[in-house]
Amino acid sequence: MQNIDWSLLIGFPLAEAEEYLKEEGAEYKLIPTTSPKAHRNSSVVDEIDEEDEDLRVIAVRKKEQLVEVVYTALNWDIL
Repeated sequence: MQNIDWSLLIGFPLAEAEEYLKEEGAEYKLIPTTSPKAHRNSSVVDEIDEEDEDLRVIAVRKKEQLVEVVYTALNWDIL
């Protein structure tokens, strides 16, 4: 598991990325995010449904044995 380049998950649908992480036996943490304007409405991040098919991985960070997966909803609306 140490030799895996987790950045390959960037752009993946969240469900597929999570399935891959489980198959590899990786410890991971899912971190939702939104655009800066959406952050002004603090409830927006809390309302992200992890079952939503439009969620995509936008960043991956490796911290010791933990893989942090940052994801967001595909939202093309301009706020």
